[in-house]
Amino acid sequence: KGLYFFAVAGNNGESHNHNRIGNFTIYNNGKPVIIDAGVGTYTKETFSADRYKIWSMQSQWHNCPDINGVQQKEGKAFNASAVSFKQISEDKLSLSMDISSAYPADAQVRSYVRNWLFDKGKQEIKLTETYDLTSFIKATDLHFITSALINKKTDGQILLITGESAVRMSFNPEKFDVLIEEKTLDDTRFSRVWGPVLKRITLRAKSTDLKGTNEIAFRPEKL
Repeated sequence: KGLYFFAVAGNNGESHNHNRIGNFTIYNNGKPVIIDAGVGTYTKETFSADRYKIWSMQSQWHNCPDINGVQQKEGKAFNASAVSFKQISEDKLSLSMDISSAYPADAQVRSYVRNWLFDKGKQEIKLTETYDLTSFIKATDLHFITSALINKKTDGQILLITGESAVRMSFNPEKFDVLIEEKTLDDTRFSRVWGPVLKRITLRAKSTDLKGTNEIAFRPEKL
């Protein structure tokens, strides 16, 4: 019942790796809301030098940012640092990590800390990001992958509907432009789990500031 949360630290050189440092998933009442697509049918390409040309292995198809237009890189050197898990109170848990080391030098990022606060009493998951760039090249994109039905009612509010339950995703509309695109699943290993399409919600940052903070909140809502 209620919210379930999972996140990834580690490094991008692990066995059967996907580039997804800082990726996270959210379920509500046992239903997937923010998801990890998983892996498709294994092919020769899966275990070759072209592995990271496969969309499902790339950080842009996980719940990770593209920083200055740059995705994460594969290899053990690309990792999470300063990982910290805390039980603040009986109902509040926090997880934080700096994911900047998961990106190559082209990303021009000094630090990029993701902190999740899970308030079980309020039934809320709040993602707070604090970043420090060395230069601005291109708007940062925050990606969120979902199989849910998307209902965008107002600016700064997206309702993610899964059957008889829903989760409202909230953010500051003055800080982001919203893009929603669909990924057709022609591999049955994906489609038998998620259906014919996945959706990617992208919050594209409007600011060109080198330092800043982003906040995105997830709360269950009755239909």
